[in-house]
Amino acid sequence: TGDPAGDTASDEGIIASWGVAIAIAAPDLDAGGRRDLLERLGFDLSTRDLSHVDGEVDLDGVRFSLAYLPEFSSVVFSVARS
Repeated sequence: TGDPAGDTASDEGIIASWGVAIAIAAPDLDAGGRRDLLERLGFDLSTRDLSHVDGEVDLDGVRFSLAYLPEFSSVVFSVARS
């Protein structure tokens, strides 16, 4: 869970944590595969806007989900076996 209240530079820690979680859950994905997964979850890497993410992807028995919860001003990224 992250608070995207700052500018895009201050959100880098949140975004980096997603990459780490993906790398652990899906070690066969290279950097391009991780990027594609984040895009499928609704994250636009060109704008890095966290307030519009919303998606869920099943990949090789692992479910990745990413959502912005406006009522809490938070972004939630989760990884679980599907």
